[in-house]
Amino acid sequence: MKRFFMLLLAGLLLAGCSQSIFTPTTLPSLPVGTLIPYFTATPTPTRLAETPMPASPSPTLSPTPFIHTVGAGEVFSAIAARYGLTVDELKAANPDVILSPFLAGQKLIIPGQSGFTPTPLPPTPTPLPVQSNAPLCLADAAGGAWCFLLVHNPLAESLENLEAVLEISAASGSVIRATASGLLNLLPAGASLPLAAYLPAVTPPLEVRLLELRALPVPADDTRYLPVRLEDVNIQIASDGRSASVQGQILLEGEIPATLVWAALSAYDAAGNLVGVRRWESPTAIQPGVAGLLDGRVYSAGGEIVRVEVLLEARP
Repeated sequence: MKRFFMLLLAGLLLAGCSQSIFTPTTLPSLPVGTLIPYFTATPTPTRLAETPMPASPSPTLSPTPFIHTVGAGEVFSAIAARYGLTVDELKAANPDVILSPFLAGQKLIIPGQSGFTPTPLPPTPTPLPVQSNAPLCLADAAGGAWCFLLVHNPLAESLENLEAVLEISAASGSVIRATASGLLNLLPAGASLPLAAYLPAVTPPLEVRLLELRALPVPADDTRYLPVRLEDVNIQIASDGRSASVQGQILLEGEIPATLVWAALSAYDAAGNLVGVRRWESPTAIQPGVAGLLDGRVYSAGGEIVRVEVLLEARP
């Protein structure tokens, strides 16, 4: 029995020491597949409906504007009257025009059709005996200068469209011809109105002289201006004399409402020189029997202000 177990153990040892022989398994042959092409459906293009292009509108030809070249000594209001326009209509057509100083050589667009024939210039009117003080130019902090002229109407009739042609000689040797315009259109009989022109770039000191003063008489039956007066006037001059505030009640003297009301504020120094002007415009219409409020301020371009005068103009 013992011998049997010894033989069995020896057999097992011999089997563990022997190398096993690997025989590869032959893979079965795979069938060769046949590639079947897959055709995708080619989309048929859809023809879009053709939208006809809108016909281009024929361009509207604007008439060639008539151009007026300002001549020496011409004034803005006279040019407007020559072409049958109001001053406001001519200004609206030329928003960039320099009115102060109004220099010769400027180009003005005259609204209307091309080929417009202006009204022939009227004969030179007989000069009116209008009085004025000597013009004065005052330099400002912006490098320009204000030129003032006070005009008095000694006549029994009112005047309008006052303009003065000034010749200004600067320290640089240049000579400028400028037009000073009234702060208001109307100068009533016995009243005084300041005229002003601004020179944007001049070198002081300046010498100025009056070359010509123009005005037109207002017909007695004219209805373009309304009678108006100022009551309860309150003028407050600043402690440094550089400015003054003006308040008052504006009253019409008729039954027609005023859609345009202006006030010319004129400031004077101790020597009686005109040193500052300002045109105040009412923001609203004024009705008969209802007082309108004047509330404006005027500044000095020269000496201290000691006195302020106010002149009104009202139009329907």
